[in-house]
Amino acid sequence: MDGLSLFFGVEAYVKYHHVLTHGIVAAVIVTAVCAVLARDRVKVALLSLAAFHLHLVCDLVGSGADGQPWPIVYLWPFSLHETMFFHGWDLASPQNAFVWLAAVAATIWIGVRYGRTFAEAFLSASADARVVATLRKYFTRSQAAAE
Repeated sequence: MDGLSLFFGVEAYVKYHHVLTHGIVAAVIVTAVCAVLARDRVKVALLSLAAFHLHLVCDLVGSGADGQPWPIVYLWPFSLHETMFFHGWDLASPQNAFVWLAAVAATIWIGVRYGRTFAEAFLSASADARVVATLRKYFTRSQAAAE
């Protein structure tokens, strides 16, 4: 969803993206929307809030450009104070590629091990079961091969 603000142009994205969508107001809105759409509202609200803030930490550490950090204005509209981390890395970096690969590997592992994927958020249970079956087909050793 981060990239959707690019529809308003690169200049608007650079100027407003981390102000409007990376603060306490956005965290409350995202958490509320996720909770309203969920069956287990409290659990989903807590997980959404945690995921939102994990995203902010990842942005602070790994989304600069040309050695310059991108600020986050967490308390907007109450304050324009910018939070920056000067020891992070650029968005297009080997570190971010590793994080992405680790996230993909974890997603596959969870799908194979627990029989659930992120697809369950927007697909039917039978469609998610097909995703799990496909993951298990390609990422599980067969008994014959193991013996």
